[in-house]
Order: sequence, then C-alpha cells, then structure tokens
Amino acid sequence: IINNTGVGTYSSGIDAVNRNDKYAYIIGNHVTVSSKYHTNLRLHAGQHVSVINNTLIGGETGIYNDGVSDVVIKDNIIKGVLNSGRLNNAGININPQGKITNVTIKNNHIYNCEVSGILTTNYSHGFSGYVSNAEIINNVIYNNDDDGILMTSEYVKLNIKNNIITNNSGYGINYIETIEPTTIKYNDVWNNS
Repeated sequence: IINNTGVGTYSSGIDAVNRNDKYAYIIGNHVTVSSKYHTNLRLHAGQHVSVINNTLIGGETGIYNDGVSDVVIKDNIIKGVLNSGRLNNAGININPQGKITNVTIKNNHIYNCEVSGILTTNYSHGFSGYVSNAEIINNVIYNNDDDGILMTSEYVKLNIKNNIITNNSGYGINYIETIEPTTIKYNDVWNNS
C-alpha cells in the first residue's frame, strides 16, 4: 500500500494485513480520518510489516496494532488524533489479542493529539495479550492532551530510549501496570504536567 491519499473519510483509512499476510509495506500514504470513532491505520494480524513515512491525521487512533509481530513503524507523522472516550484511543496503540513480538516504533513525530502519544493496553477481557521485544526509540512526542507514553497493560516488555517527550498534558512516561522488565533510559522528558 504505497503513496495513497484518503482525505475526509468517515471510516477507517487503511485496514491492512490479514491473518496469513506476510511482508506488507505501507509507505508514503496520507490519510485524514474525520470521525473520532475510526482508525487511520489498523494492523490486525500477519507478520513482517513496514509502516514508513506516512502522514496520519485525526481519527480515533493513528496506528492501531492488535496482532502484528515483526513490525517496523518509523518516520511517520501522526497528528490531531481525536478523543473518542474509548480506552484504545492514542497516536499509536499496541493492543495485543495474543502475543506480539519484535515491534519497533522509531523516528515518529506524534503531536497535537487529544490523547496519549503512544499507548499499550490489553485487548479486552478474555484475551491474554503479551508484547515482548518492543522498542520505542528516537520519537518526538509533544503537545498531546494526555501522557506522552502510557503503559496500562501488565504484560508488556518495552525498551524506551532516546525519545523527546515534552509539553504533554499528562505524564511524559506513565509506567502504570507493567510487570515485565521495561528499560527506560536516555529520554529527554520535560515540561509535561
């Protein structure tokens, strides 16, 4: 899915990657979702996915991953995500239905959202989601109306380093429930509420 434009859509912008898909490339797209109840880009299942250099504006979530392992999310601009009042609302949300491994979130700009910049959550009751080997590196997360990075899932193993997180209305990094070892180092975090 390369170099597409979707503006003013009232449904999900790109709903990509099905259960048996491998080696998907989502590159250079520009998506604006007007509805606060739909997602710009949803990754549902599959493996070996590259999400690179996309501009995602509005919607309930910029990038929503509930089942893709071996995914690289880098060099994207995510801005103006709207607050729907639902728990999975964020610039980038990793929300596993099962086990998700090898996630890299790198060099993204996430800003001016009504919600958290990056969020990890449990999918829902009855699912035993788990995230391991996830890296959040070199992102710029600023001017969001909630936390810069919010971890609300207890089974998430993250490496959070070298991010710039500033001017968010909540915490810069909110490390609430994670019981798995998480590394947080070399981040520039300032002027968050």
